[in-house]
Amino acid sequence: MMRAIRRCGFILLMWMPLISNAGTISTTEIVSQTTSAALSCMRWMPVGMCFWLRCSIYECDVETSIKVGHYQPDAVVSSYNELGSNPWTEIRSILGAAQSSAATGLLGSLLAVPIESAGNRTEGGQGNKDHRNLIFRETDVIG
Repeated sequence: MMRAIRRCGFILLMWMPLISNAGTISTTEIVSQTTSAALSCMRWMPVGMCFWLRCSIYECDVETSIKVGHYQPDAVVSSYNELGSNPWTEIRSILGAAQSSAATGLLGSLLAVPIESAGNRTEGGQGNKDHRNLIFRETDVIG
């Protein structure tokens, strides 16, 4: 019996991905990491009081509640090397092809630099104006 359980567990482990790609993240991972760290970064604090006037046919009552202020992040920022290769898998599937086609279509005809030259150090050769430590990255802000 124990041998069958071990064999079944081994088969399940072989079918499960053991290591996720460190360069990608999915929406479910973002939501789970956000909810696990929510209490540490929300900074809940009382900022005031709310007054509610409740009236019926016979009388009116004033009810109070505490107004709570908190920090809620509004955006997810992604930074990556190649155009159309956002590490957020769902956004990459939505925006990746649109970014590539827009860059090759419109910008490809306007710029003298190849579109796929992103993520590399800049190149130049005019003495003091050469900034070889400048690195270009693609970024998306979603929120």
